[in-house]
Amino acid sequence: MDKRQTKTRRAIYQAMVELMKKEPYEKIFVKDIIDAAEIGRSTFYAHFETKEDLAQSMCFDLFDHVFADHVNVCQTHDYSQKPATLEFKIAHIFYHFRDKRQYYMGIITHDDGKLFTKFFKEYLEQRLVISLVNKETISVPLDFFKNHLAFTLIGAMQWWIKDKMQISPEEIAKDVAMVINPADIEFKLLPPTK
Repeated sequence: MDKRQTKTRRAIYQAMVELMKKEPYEKIFVKDIIDAAEIGRSTFYAHFETKEDLAQSMCFDLFDHVFADHVNVCQTHDYSQKPATLEFKIAHIFYHFRDKRQYYMGIITHDDGKLFTKFFKEYLEQRLVISLVNKETISVPLDFFKNHLAFTLIGAMQWWIKDKMQISPEEIAKDVAMVINPADIEFKLLPPTK
């Protein structure tokens, strides 16, 4: 992607974020995003097929960052030297939800979290290889485990939001990992399919 495309994509993301600060996700239309980003209809559709495609892209960018083999240092947290454990990956996700809640809140809360859960499950299917390191301690199908992981994560996130994010990302991640992690799990990012 060239600089101009990156700049346009950033403008579309920012327009969506600004709109989600004012309106629930379901009340935002492609026309609203186009107007807020000050771009043409064809420019929007050159980047995204639908509003849902845009929301998915926003979430996948976050997941790509969190699950990357080499994570950059962020302003409020540093997971660049942490092991690729489930607990640290979840804490990293929660940091981004807390620090950039305006980016994700509308997607997380839309339709009781079904949209975000769908995106996370798609991401797990398309982009991550999840290896159960100690297979003797878990004997469920991997797709069942991915489904459980996605629903547990969104449930924890919704609880955390209702609780006004009073506990730290590390604390919520530890609790989620204790519920989810009956086995040692490793994550490896696959290259994007697009």
